[in-house]
Amino acid sequence: MRDYWRKAMFRIKQYTKDILATTVGTMLNVVFSFEEPLVLNYHGITDVDDFDMKYVNDVRYRDFVKQITILRELKYNIVSLNEFIHLSEDGELTASHCLITFDDVPASFCKAADYLISQNLPFAVFVCSDYANKGKPNWAGWDLLKNIDKTGMVGFGTHSTSHPNMKELDVNSVHNEIEKSMEIVKSNLVHVNDVFAFPYGQYSRSLIDTTRKVGIDFVFLTDCKLGRQTLARLSAFRRIPIGSYDSERIFMKKIRGKYRYF
Repeated sequence: MRDYWRKAMFRIKQYTKDILATTVGTMLNVVFSFEEPLVLNYHGITDVDDFDMKYVNDVRYRDFVKQITILRELKYNIVSLNEFIHLSEDGELTASHCLITFDDVPASFCKAADYLISQNLPFAVFVCSDYANKGKPNWAGWDLLKNIDKTGMVGFGTHSTSHPNMKELDVNSVHNEIEKSMEIVKSNLVHVNDVFAFPYGQYSRSLIDTTRKVGIDFVFLTDCKLGRQTLARLSAFRRIPIGSYDSERIFMKKIRGKYRYF
């Protein structure tokens, strides 16, 4: 019964967001055009057809393939993390550029990685180092990540050590979470950039400033409502989360920026 109500409340929330995106989001897009690079945020891949709260952050494999096909049909230039950063530094990053990212390193993401590699499409992975250290079947350990790294199609960043809500930590703990994770990632993998994605999308201006003190060049935010100019000043990028609830219709609205306010 508890799971039933969780599903019901989630569906109501998503239905409400969709209505707002379709109406208010469309109008706001006219005033504030979505002229920024498209950064998609994925987690794992699921084979579960029925909607399940356990896999709410995951995407069905067939939906993932369809979404990548849509991006290619719309002529997005899917770039690597390294290219993305250099384009940004040179002031050449445009709304035609797309970066595909994955968080946490669940083992199921490897299926999506294999597909992208087979299509010669680059992507980025933000590693939570404690998860990679676990050596459990449901998490991609260092051996799997090293094999993906060898393809040269992936760029890695950090997603913290233990995946905490960074807003609940003191400054020293924030430093340790980022520094320790980055040190571990760099000791295991080759194609690593000094970039950080906030766990749970929880960030603040002061936290972003703190990341600079530990050598982070760029940060990636999820569900952020900051404007383009503010993001640019903070060397930050908006990511659009994609999950199992996102139909093709919702996906299209998301990549057009209509969900960025909700």
